[in-house]
Amino acid sequence: MNKIPKAVSCLDRALSLNPNLERAWSHKGIALSKLGNYEEALKCYDQAIKINPIISDTWYNKGLNYYNSGNTEDALSCFNKAIEIHNKSADFTKLTNQPLESLLTIFFSLDLASISS
Repeated sequence: MNKIPKAVSCLDRALSLNPNLERAWSHKGIALSKLGNYEEALKCYDQAIKINPIISDTWYNKGLNYYNSGNTEDALSCFNKAIEIHNKSADFTKLTNQPLESLLTIFFSLDLASISS
């Protein structure tokens, strides 16, 4: 956990040199989310999406950020967008390092929860 603040610092440095690095914004969001700083992480994901809105990983990680902060409705929306982009992808790469089954498990549990409420 103590390496995460250093990673954020490195990403800040990279972004100061080039604020259009979509991946740096996304990775900064991941790091901030791991620190529990969900609001700042959300700003990073939004910046990454503004630069490149068709990266499924960013939508997935934004969804995880919402999910971990207790906002299941917005998490579901982001997961839907990640799946939509992923399904249109020609290279069929993984959404993240986690297996697609993990995403679908979260997705379906959220979807079922929204239907039953």
